[in-house]
Amino acid sequence: MQNLEEVSTFKVKHNGFNILLSDIMEDYDEIKCAFKNKNTSSNFMNNIKLELKEGVYDVFITEKIYGKWGTRVKTISIFNEIYDYEVNDIDLDDWDNICNLSIDGGTFMFLSDEVLNNKLNLDIFLEKWMSGQFKDNILKYEENKNIIGFASPSGFGDGTYDILVYKDNDNIVGIYINFIDENDEEDINYIHEEDILENNSDEEDDEEDDEEDDEEDDEDSDNINYVVDDSDDDDSDDESDSDESNN
Repeated sequence: MQNLEEVSTFKVKHNGFNILLSDIMEDYDEIKCAFKNKNTSSNFMNNIKLELKEGVYDVFITEKIYGKWGTRVKTISIFNEIYDYEVNDIDLDDWDNICNLSIDGGTFMFLSDEVLNNKLNLDIFLEKWMSGQFKDNILKYEENKNIIGFASPSGFGDGTYDILVYKDNDNIVGIYINFIDENDEEDINYIHEEDILENNSDEEDDEEDDEEDDEEDDEDSDNINYVVDDSDDDDSDDESDSDESNN
């Protein structure tokens, strides 16, 4: 199994007041409703509205190749660009786990409330995502040449994921979500190893079947009764009888 990790980066501009973290949503009205609703006290939600400090944010997305499962999004980090931040140097002790995001559509969405200003563009964005019109596991939502939202697959798909935030003077300036942790990777490695053992077992069974077939073919060839064609001898006897009758 390959263990290649890559990081893709881009910038998100947030000039609004709220941002929405959510599972896949189908249309403008559903997203508008989510922005209007107040978050409940439940720790498990499929959409989370947060007050995010205005500014430009760096988005770091780490990906990893997992054998037959292909390339999967492992983590997403969103951090205000005014801070000197490296995705590999994150100290989670400084972050607050505020809630869990429940995903059952295999998608993570980050949207600034500015997306509500253009219903047509938002509906086009959602339609592109749901029809698979995106590359490299990311679909970006752009407005006036600025990215103000994006959608991404959530690791291996459905699940419940911790939402961690970084605050500066009670203002949220960073968001972190980990879709694939060490336990997930151990499970995937175990399944992968089981698949290898099963494939090897199947190959050995196939080889044994081939050997048995070869042995049966050899036995069949030994038991073949060869039929001698004596038609030439019959013709010779007929010629001899004909000569005697002429004499």
